[in-house]
Amino acid sequence: MKLGEVAEARNKLEESYRLDPSLGTLLNLALCEQRLGRVAAAWTHLHEFVAHVPADDLRLPLATRKLTELEPQLPWLRLVLWPDASGVTVKLDGVELPPARLEAAFPVDPGKHVIAIALPTHEMEETLVEVQLAESREVRLSKPLRRTTSAAPEHTLTDARSAPQRIDSPSTAPAVTQNASGVDPTVYVLGSAGVAGIVTSGIFGFLAWDAKRTVREHCSEHLCRDQTGIDAAHAGARYSTIATVSFVVGSVGLVGAGIVWARSANVRTSLAVGPGSASLSLTGAL
Repeated sequence: MKLGEVAEARNKLEESYRLDPSLGTLLNLALCEQRLGRVAAAWTHLHEFVAHVPADDLRLPLATRKLTELEPQLPWLRLVLWPDASGVTVKLDGVELPPARLEAAFPVDPGKHVIAIALPTHEMEETLVEVQLAESREVRLSKPLRRTTSAAPEHTLTDARSAPQRIDSPSTAPAVTQNASGVDPTVYVLGSAGVAGIVTSGIFGFLAWDAKRTVREHCSEHLCRDQTGIDAAHAGARYSTIATVSFVVGSVGLVGAGIVWARSANVRTSLAVGPGSASLSLTGAL
């Protein structure tokens, strides 16, 4: 807060209050929200602070003064449902409103808000409303007619200041993500891993061969004459293991890339088997 990073301070104070609710944290959270223009949130938290702080608390005059400053700025919103509305769920910005909130106006932060209405029969509607500082707004909500399904979710957003307009997004079937050439990007990922594995195998294979050459110079009949031979023997075994594992990983990557490529691209395959040999041919374009 002292550095002027009010938004970050607010997030940390909110998390702190969630973990350990204390009145000092609540007051600082309200002060941050006021500076960020979230007058309704600040007003609500200040009311909670005043309701729980002792009468002789030195912070009480500050909280009371801030409440007095905020009250003329509060935007108020009143939601009016259609007649005979029953079993309806109303959410404001994703938070479900209790029935008591639908009986009278309540303070909200200035800006745009999304009101979502849902019926037990799965009809739902969303309305966009924008309120300004010190504005009192009444929004009459109509009974939703759009029925939602889990297979093809739709999104409808109407502006409370204009006639309802329906915006239906077409349902699209899941598809494999491909690049401009029509090949699954997994081909490149597996292929790159395969090439890296083969290259790594070659490097460590060479190191293992070099270590083996050193062992031949410094050792005889499984007995090394000096520390150089001993170190080379240990290093050679380690390099050989890494080379083998890298070769296996690289081979799997390349084979996997070939399989995915064959399934995602326009590839023709042919298999030839003869005495003591076999070949698999893949013909296509990346």
